[in-house]
Amino acid sequence: MYRVVLCSLVLGIASAVHYNDLAVSSALQNPRLLLNLYQQYSVKEGKAKSPQRLALFRSTLKKIAKCNAKHLSWTQGLNMFSDMTVEEKRSYLGLNSSALHRTLSSNIVHLSDIPESKDWRAEGKVTGVKDQGGCGACWTFGAVGPIETNYAILTGKRKSFAEKEYLDCVYNWNRGCDGGFYEDCWDYSEKHGRLALTRDAPYYASDQYCGGYYNRQHNALIAAKITGYYTIPPGEDNMISFLAKGAVGTAFEVTDDFFNYQKGIIKDTTCDDMGDTTANHAVTAVGYTPNSMIVKNSWGTSWGMGGYFETARGTDLCEHFSWGAVPTWILTGQNDNDPDYVPSDGDDCEGTNADGCACGTVRCGDGICRHAHMC
Repeated sequence: MYRVVLCSLVLGIASAVHYNDLAVSSALQNPRLLLNLYQQYSVKEGKAKSPQRLALFRSTLKKIAKCNAKHLSWTQGLNMFSDMTVEEKRSYLGLNSSALHRTLSSNIVHLSDIPESKDWRAEGKVTGVKDQGGCGACWTFGAVGPIETNYAILTGKRKSFAEKEYLDCVYNWNRGCDGGFYEDCWDYSEKHGRLALTRDAPYYASDQYCGGYYNRQHNALIAAKITGYYTIPPGEDNMISFLAKGAVGTAFEVTDDFFNYQKGIIKDTTCDDMGDTTANHAVTAVGYTPNSMIVKNSWGTSWGMGGYFETARGTDLCEHFSWGAVPTWILTGQNDNDPDYVPSDGDDCEGTNADGCACGTVRCGDGICRHAHMC
């Protein structure tokens, strides 16, 4: 962390990762420094300033300072949510808990049969972090993430699939931004036998009528087809067992504290632990360590640790281990001649990027770090 307060007011907001406790503490005590920090934040995020937004920004600074003073296993920092209202933040969620399915299965791999740690990013099986924007489409990203990684594991071909097809077609009639559930996406692909590539159906934060548009688009499910889904019985051991074999779609409760997450292993004690379903956001789990589960979010790379977060094992206060599910597959025997996905390095990288590669390089499909043009 920087130790020069005045300098950090200019530099400390360069990204969600470069957060400075001293800058925030000083801004809360000095109106001029608060205005300077708010100005830097507004420029970086491309947001219009207003007295109302400044009040929200100052309230967020107080929450960040309070959390970080506790010296928890995780820290909070400034990001795109720092001047948003509660209602605006909620538009970045989108899990419809009324659609939660409970088709339980019992074929579980014992923990003794799996490695101590697993990170599918390090093996070149995960695409880059995406951004759902202010549309309640998290459920489509929670569905596509496991498709991309598990298709790559099964077929050796890593591709970026289109959340937009699910957003427009799973519920139809322009309801996608109102929320949904990832299992319904896999039902759609089983029924229609298809899913487009991102290049053919680029994502933007708005739903539209499906019609026959996607039937005319290239079907990227070539070497393997989705045959449905498998709901993982609740419990950390069950989730970790499946993560040893591939990525998992899951859901959990996002609290106001979680929006401010910056880095570390989060153990959010502000979740509503009343026994009722409180999950409100869908994500993709892509690995684990002895102490945490590694999760890919859909809020862009400037949030969290390059768009990722880690949640603590040994607790399920926010239901992280309660809603795991994976698509099921059948290999077709066909050759997949689509172009390989080539990741891009993050602009705010320092040292290593989210895939564990040195800044300026990317994780290629074979798991080796190279310059992008060499993948």
